[in-house]
Amino acid sequence: MFIKLPTQQHPTLKILIRNSSKTSLFISAVISCFLHLTSSPVLADNADLDPINSYYLEQAPVVLSATRLSQPQLEAPAAVTIIDREMIKASGLKEIAELFLLVPGMQVAHQNGHYPTATYHGLSDEYSRRMQVLIDGSSMYLPTVGGVLWSDLPLQMEDIERIEVIRGPNAASFGPNSFLGVINITTAHASQDPGLMVKAVTGEKGYRRLLLRHGGSNGDFDYRINASYLEDDGFSTLHDSQKTSTLNGRLDYRATSRDLLQLNFGYSEGPREKGSETFPERTQQREAFYQTLRWEHHKNQDENFSLQFLYNYSNTEDRFFNNFGSGITANIDDSQKAERLDLEFQHTFKPGESTRLVWGLGVRRDRIKMPFWLDQNSYESNYLQRIFANLEWHIFDNLILNTGALYEQNSVTDPAWSPRIALNYLFLPTQSARFIATRAFRTPTITEKNINVVVHTNIEDEQLFKSVNDPNSERADYVEIGYHGIFLNHSLNADFKVYRQTFHQLIGKKDRAYLCSDGSLLYSATCPPSNSLLNPSGDKFTPVGNLDSAVNQGYEMEVNYRPTRRTLIHAGYSKTKIFSRDTKEDFSESAPTDTFNLLVSQKLQNNWQISSAFYYRSEMEWLLSGSPLESHRRIDFTLSKMIKLTEKEALTLSFTMQTALDEGHEFDSDNYLDDRGFLEIEYQLQ
Repeated sequence: MFIKLPTQQHPTLKILIRNSSKTSLFISAVISCFLHLTSSPVLADNADLDPINSYYLEQAPVVLSATRLSQPQLEAPAAVTIIDREMIKASGLKEIAELFLLVPGMQVAHQNGHYPTATYHGLSDEYSRRMQVLIDGSSMYLPTVGGVLWSDLPLQMEDIERIEVIRGPNAASFGPNSFLGVINITTAHASQDPGLMVKAVTGEKGYRRLLLRHGGSNGDFDYRINASYLEDDGFSTLHDSQKTSTLNGRLDYRATSRDLLQLNFGYSEGPREKGSETFPERTQQREAFYQTLRWEHHKNQDENFSLQFLYNYSNTEDRFFNNFGSGITANIDDSQKAERLDLEFQHTFKPGESTRLVWGLGVRRDRIKMPFWLDQNSYESNYLQRIFANLEWHIFDNLILNTGALYEQNSVTDPAWSPRIALNYLFLPTQSARFIATRAFRTPTITEKNINVVVHTNIEDEQLFKSVNDPNSERADYVEIGYHGIFLNHSLNADFKVYRQTFHQLIGKKDRAYLCSDGSLLYSATCPPSNSLLNPSGDKFTPVGNLDSAVNQGYEMEVNYRPTRRTLIHAGYSKTKIFSRDTKEDFSESAPTDTFNLLVSQKLQNNWQISSAFYYRSEMEWLLSGSPLESHRRIDFTLSKMIKLTEKEALTLSFTMQTALDEGHEFDSDNYLDDRGFLEIEYQLQ
């Protein structure tokens, strides 16, 4: 049985199916199969048909990332997407960055085969500088480019317990990089993964991955250690293969009944192919290392302290000789080194019966060396201090106020103060409305602040990029009205929001210009003799600075439905429109007007599981090196079977197929989208 979709009545569905009947057939088939399976005796006994117990029946989902306080999602001052282990497994996705296809309003693409990027509501190039990414509360974005190199992240997808994505700015909690949203990845406690696991994955385009994991306990000490190796040939049209070896782990130690210690560490290294029309094909050598040490002291049920230390290091070796033609050559050093030290203290307590307060202090030192981008072979540093606080006040049983702010000062820009005020009104025990108003700042990276790209050729020095007028922090003012509801005996969660975000002083590049000694930019005429030209070659160059503003407004909806322990349905839709003067950066085209995602998973009898996902985005263009992209639809299908070998041993076989329904490209015109298939085998001994 197929269900006819009422496309004439729903413009959203018309968008999804306007070019092909494949989308309609797929969605119809998914809904039909779901209705059949949830009413079919192919499922196990009747107990499996009962609504989910424990977590879903006893309480609403809890989020941790909105205010740094543990809060029911009904009371959180943010729109939050939760991706848990069950969703990760059901999706069949192979990269951490691709998991954000499940988030309404997010865009995911590959600049090349080993450089995925993810952003929320556009305004991003391959570096995605306006998103905050945390692992167990520690910031992972690089001080060099301001984003996350997902392929170098020393973390396994199998380590992830859950991901909370704050869909909106949250600088009041996590600082200036939390400009568009926050991705907070929480790893599983080491005690959750005992025993041995071996996993091997093979796929098209030369994809091969091997993972070994071992976990165990000794009294109050738990550990998990992973070693993995990955090969991927990347896009067939690009010189972009990779080979990555990774070692990472987590140690948990209960020192006393009140004190917990947690150590996370990871190291990854390997060669990456690179090359373009401008620069020759070559092989980079990259390595990355991080460690986080966290101490928690629980004074009582309502009060706790934590102290967390982070050390991050990354290094890319990339030196090459380039022939530009016409006898012009240059030796270029595009090597990049970055180091981060961060220390943060946090205190949570209850000042009164109806209030909770979290506050903290942090210090950080970032240090980078980028000879090509800064035209110097020495380190540049940024020293940062921050203080933050958030107060939760239950004014009445059904009216909650959250107010807070973060103050930061650093050595590259003026101090920034990011406040937030939010009200959540529970008009029913399982339904709430929220109002949020906040201001967020984004501190420019050391590179944006000091960019000075000069190619020293054998003929002359050529200025390509240069920061102008001492770039300062970007600013965003954000207002949101949202709704969250829980239905059907806590098995269905629905969220809806409308928002408006105004951006000021956006950092970007403008048309090539002459730079005069007084700091002025001239686009059509050169500088007069009394106002000498600063570009050493006498030619125009591309200025980088606070050159633009924009307004983003729209609405989003998300549904998560788990009617039984065996069934999962997750869907999201986003409508986004960006208005901008677009001096040079195409901010207004950097986000698709429409995105849609649907994931359906069903566990069958005899340990079979079948899942399918549909992803859609409309036309868009990534900033910087991105090309205009047509709308794109993709269907993923995953089938898996677990075989119990003994009481403690299990073997899981799975097949995943990713199918592009539209011919097109990803990120730029050289990245042709192909179908990909994967075979996976996993052995577990507990």
